[in-house]
Amino acid sequence: HKNTDKADLQGLQHQCLSNATLAGNSHLLHQVYGLLMLAHYQTTPQDLRQLLDHGTAQVHVWLLGKQIVGVAWISVEGGFDVDLAGQVELGKRRVQGHLLAQILAQQAGFAQAAQLCSWRIQRLAVLPKLQGLGLGSRMLVQLQQLAAEQQLDYLGASFAAAPELLNFWYSNAYQAVWF
Repeated sequence: HKNTDKADLQGLQHQCLSNATLAGNSHLLHQVYGLLMLAHYQTTPQDLRQLLDHGTAQVHVWLLGKQIVGVAWISVEGGFDVDLAGQVELGKRRVQGHLLAQILAQQAGFAQAAQLCSWRIQRLAVLPKLQGLGLGSRMLVQLQQLAAEQQLDYLGASFAAAPELLNFWYSNAYQAVWF
């Protein structure tokens, strides 16, 4: 790997890619899926299908030139009516694709979480040669700004409880609410 410094992040551009854009552009799809595979050893073809088919999935990418150097896979969650939220809280209903909203309602004792509108960061990936330079933190700041602009109630994540991941999220002012 060549030495990279923070100056190399000048010109960083953000884009939100639709499922249709990814499906129709094999070069972009290859970069996105490749980076997701590098970042998470359990990335499977099923993840690719979910990424392309799930109606509430969003893919945010950060580019330097034409190269994708960061990816955030977001799931839009929550927004349940009072009745459904109550059923979720009591464990009587599970709604596919709303992992964080349901965990917060059932396991963390935050019943209103299922009614609130949120984004769950399913994956956050940075090109390995650029890791440790603050790019992941910059990506999170931008996602927080976008979530605020869209008047979402909260932004959260689901991830493995590996020490380096916990350190990253804690250093970015996130806290674990359920293990």
